[in-house]
Amino acid sequence: MSEFFEREKYCGRTKRVLTAFVALAFMYVLFFLNSYFGIFKFRNENASEMFFWSVLSIPFILIVLSFWFPKTWLKIVAVFILLPIAFYSTLFGIFAYAFSSSHKIQTIQMKYCEVSIYEYDQFYIYLEQEKEIFPGVLLVRNIYSYNNRIKIEPIDENQIKITFPPDNQAIDAENGVKIIGLKRFVYF
Repeated sequence: MSEFFEREKYCGRTKRVLTAFVALAFMYVLFFLNSYFGIFKFRNENASEMFFWSVLSIPFILIVLSFWFPKTWLKIVAVFILLPIAFYSTLFGIFAYAFSSSHKIQTIQMKYCEVSIYEYDQFYIYLEQEKEIFPGVLLVRNIYSYNNRIKIEPIDENQIKITFPPDNQAIDAENGVKIIGLKRFVYF
């Protein structure tokens, strides 16, 4: 009878470990998609930094969790797969932290959202539409990017006007002005 309970306890622990493993792996993949396609952002820079480093530590947590797998061959395969990912995460974190110099230049408050201009490395400008979905958590959509200084002004609650400097016009702007429509809920 006690053998039955021991086996049930062992299977329950394995299920919990596998569930945690899959959930953390899914969160890690979502983070990398978010870093390239920017969907969510924190309003507070310190919260962004903490989230960034905690997600980059997920491969190391997964390596530790893999030691609770029931089969030895599964442990070995998981560690050999996760070691390069952990190494890549460490390098990505170091280079992103050392060479990233993005900061907010201007924010325009609209009726349903806000439009922010960010400067990246003093040469590249990008506009983002941001809407707060939870306190401190923003839903973000990249609206426009350009390689020089620009000026934005609201036209109405659903449109902004981008004015380019006279010496450096954008290809898709007419007479140095481009009008961009905003979406009420950022993506729809």
